[in-house]
Parts: sequence; structure tokens; C-alpha cells
Amino acid sequence: MKKGKIMAIGAHFDDVEINCGGTLAIAQSSGYDVIVIVIGDGVYIDRNKKISRNSSIAKKECLKAFKYLNLNKKNLITLNYKETKIPFDVKIIKKIEQTITFFKPDLILTHSPHDSHQDHYNTSRNVLAASRYNNNVLAWESIFPSKLIKNEISQPNIYIDISNCQEQKINAIKCYQSQIKKFNSYKMAWLDAIISRSRYRGVEIGCKHAEAFYAIKYKITL
Repeated sequence: MKKGKIMAIGAHFDDVEINCGGTLAIAQSSGYDVIVIVIGDGVYIDRNKKISRNSSIAKKECLKAFKYLNLNKKNLITLNYKETKIPFDVKIIKKIEQTITFFKPDLILTHSPHDSHQDHYNTSRNVLAASRYNNNVLAWESIFPSKLIKNEISQPNIYIDISNCQEQKINAIKCYQSQIKKFNSYKMAWLDAIISRSRYRGVEIGCKHAEAFYAIKYKITL
């Protein structure tokens, strides 16, 4: 018996795994339907202006990661917009709206509208426009090197215990070897930061690991 439907929308191929991978793994194994939308095409151009990852590699890494989250290619929709140049655009809004209309999610997860990365920021704006008739929309936390432009409504206020699937989540993220290689070359402890964040959020709610969100809109029925 299906419990409900969750839609996660990220700008890039690893955004969902990093920020709500544990939540999606739990949801899928618990009987929820899950759909993931990735806006970008997965192409990464490094600081030397060389293509270090193409769309094919990005999608292969994604599908490999999905296996650890109990997902597969049927759970994935890609829009293939050029990365670093994802616009706030009516065409994207309509594509998301069409998927929302067809899928009818009970919960939508996406980037914060206060994220400093232009792709994350515009993806959030697109999602908020497309989901204006949906009652339950949560924003996940930004992770370094992206930053959160702080304000009074951008602090986490909803937590999900992912202790039982933290290992699955980290194994999924490790499938993005192109990203790990990139951040290692910049001498950034990227994966350590992701693990530390989940530990910290877990401490806040009395468990080992958690993912944290803040409610953009959340309906409570009494």
C-alpha cells in the first residue's frame, strides 16, 4: 500500500543525494512513490575551462547512486539545462508544473530560495512558482561551497532521522567520483562536511544522523 508521494527537485545531479538522499531512501523503502527532477545537464567545466564531466558520466553516476537509495531510472526526470546558467524561466516552470499535475506529490523538496549559487537559487524560484498550489514544500540546507544568505526564515525547523540509512546515503554520494575528484583537487573536505552536518543535525534531535529542512509552506490537518 502506497503511503504518499514525494518529489525532490535539484539543480544538479548530486544535489538531491547530498541534501535529502536519506529521506528519499527511507520514503521509498517505506512505500512512498518518489520522483526526482534534475534541472541541469551534468556538464562540469573546471577552473582550467576543460570539461571534466559530461552529461553521460553525470547520469551514469546518478543511476549508480540511485541504487543505494532504493531508486532507479524510472524515478528520474532530467531537463538538461546548461549548468551554471539555469534560468528563472517560464519553460522550466511549466515543465515542473506538468510533472506536479501528473504525479500529484504530497511533499516537494528543493533548494532554499536563499542559496548563493545561481543554479540553486533559480531552481528554487522555478519550483516555488510551479508549486504555488501545493501545500507542503520544504527547502533543504545549503552545503559548502554554496552558502546560505541568512534570514529569519531560513533556519532548519523540520528534521528527519536518517540514522538507519546514513550508510546508504554516503555510498550514494561516493558514486559521484567526478565530484569527489573535483573537491579533492580544491583541497576541500567535501564528503566530511556532509557527514558532519548530518551528525550535527542528529545531535539536535537526539539521534545519530538527520537531514534538516525548513518549511516554505506546510499544511497541518488536525
